[in-house]
Amino acid sequence: GKILEEEAAVKEAGGRIAFTSGDTFSSTTLINQHMGVLPPDVQAYLADFARRHPATEILDYLQKARGLRVLLVGEPIIDEYVYCEAIGKSSKEPTMVLKQLSSEKFAGGILAAIQSPATPTLVDELREVGARTGHVLLESAAYVHPEFPQARTRTPLLLGVAAGEAARVLYGEERFGPIGFVIRAVDADDALAQATTDARRGGAITAFLYSSDERYIARAEDGFSASGAQLTVNLTGPMPLNFAAAYSDYHVTGLNPAGNATLTDAAFVAARFRITQSRRPV
Repeated sequence: GKILEEEAAVKEAGGRIAFTSGDTFSSTTLINQHMGVLPPDVQAYLADFARRHPATEILDYLQKARGLRVLLVGEPIIDEYVYCEAIGKSSKEPTMVLKQLSSEKFAGGILAAIQSPATPTLVDELREVGARTGHVLLESAAYVHPEFPQARTRTPLLLGVAAGEAARVLYGEERFGPIGFVIRAVDADDALAQATTDARRGGAITAFLYSSDERYIARAEDGFSASGAQLTVNLTGPMPLNFAAAYSDYHVTGLNPAGNATLTDAAFVAARFRITQSRRPV
């Protein structure tokens, strides 16, 4: 355990340690051995792994990995560290009062970096097709990220296209990249009919509607509900990715090709009922 190191630290500070009669044990060792949160088979595996692979071997593997170019697939996360100076205890609450000194953010730039070289290629290909069949409303271009100057980046490409089967080849499926489409419509009702049809045929998780006409909003709720897409109305703040909760729940409805089941509704057991939702800021 750490008893010898703790004893040295106490003596360095001018203190002394008095041991009672009998054997002395490290509390952390007892906790790890007899009160571990891992199941016995996992504990046995880890103990066997530690015997077969000493720490020097693991460190050697890590040193060899320094020159590798590794692609990590996972969630884009921003970690922010705030460095503070303790002022004292709050007079009313059992909490510490802190003075913020500085803060640092890590991995924030990964949200603006394109990790796959196929994404810029797709942007360029759609730009060429969009220019022939429609209009390029906003050009896409690379830019130098201030924190990651070597990163592959692109600004959004915005294409204006006509409605119909010919143009649906462009926007009728998910495009992985900073690509958007403005689709021509005769009027608001035609736009709603196109959007709900596309959601039903091609799949959609969430739709966004901006209108001050309550009757039109009601028709949109009915239309997207029948198409199996969740509807968000007049959202002006941050865009939540999911509806009821993170990762699962009612994220997809199972009513269109975007997803064939959810994890928490009745259709997971018997596919007789589906649930759709609509929401708006209050």
